[in-house]
Amino acid sequence: MLNRGEVIPGSYDPIFKSLMNTYREYLADIVSFVTKIDKKYFLDNFVFKNVEYIKDNYHEKRMTSDLVVEIKNSMINIEMNNFKYKELSKRNSRYLYKMVNSNWEKDRFIQINIDNFKTSDEVISKFVMMNEKTLEKDEFIERYRISLVKIEEKYYNEEKLTREEKELLMLRLKNKETLEKISKGDKLMEEVNKKIEEMSEDPNLQLVYNRDEYVRYEAEQLAKDKYEDRMNDLEKKNEFLNEKDKTLNEKDKSLNEKDKSLNEKDKTLNEKAKQLVEKEKHLENRFNNLINNLQKSGLSINEISNLLNLTKDEIDLIIKNSK
Repeated sequence: MLNRGEVIPGSYDPIFKSLMNTYREYLADIVSFVTKIDKKYFLDNFVFKNVEYIKDNYHEKRMTSDLVVEIKNSMINIEMNNFKYKELSKRNSRYLYKMVNSNWEKDRFIQINIDNFKTSDEVISKFVMMNEKTLEKDEFIERYRISLVKIEEKYYNEEKLTREEKELLMLRLKNKETLEKISKGDKLMEEVNKKIEEMSEDPNLQLVYNRDEYVRYEAEQLAKDKYEDRMNDLEKKNEFLNEKDKTLNEKDKSLNEKDKSLNEKDKTLNEKAKQLVEKEKHLENRFNNLINNLQKSGLSINEISNLLNLTKDEIDLIIKNSK
């Protein structure tokens, strides 16, 4: 919704397309800044191309880019992305490869995405195909992302902006005073700012813009509500899992204590078994000594057998083992 002292931002689709098609030097500044293509070379050679792609089959949906230009053996597609959503990258990839398929004889294909949201900590991010192992680049297809939010952050942090960054920032700003301050003293930027103000005064465009903004606001609120509901569900599930985890930990602790108790009992039993073995060995030695002493006293094997209530063979075995 427009407030006092505000304009419809240059990123809004009708204004964006009007600016790019009206001010050739403004377009050249942005393309040259992003791609490093010589500005004069671009101005001398570029032509606007049809933004609606030919459908490959009857069932295919109509696809229309924001801007497509040709510069000799190169094709450039520019997309103004005002909203970040899940399918955005896929949609823009379709535009890019549609352009490639429709102009396969060209040598270079470039897509410039002007993002009206923060995409990274860089003003410009470049993407190309690259060999994962050798890092060799294939720049037949190039994709760029421009973060208008990052430029705005630099401006409000009082970092120095290049002329081209100021031109890009004008697409995001709504405040009239800020736009006038940025464009002041630069003839081209002053013209661009004037164009934005003039188009913003169109009551029909204001009506459409306010409707679109209202729809966007409602969509964002719905998404926010769904997100909050989802987070509440996740929080409840997390609490449930934490309780389960706590119960399992307590059971595990109980089992560990029981295991410790069993180990202690096992240790005690082993000690008792060891003591019994020692006692058994001690009694066996005493018994052997008794038989030996009885033999030394002159008693025969038969007499010892009768005295101790053992067989002759048992006594012979004891004597044999004691030697």
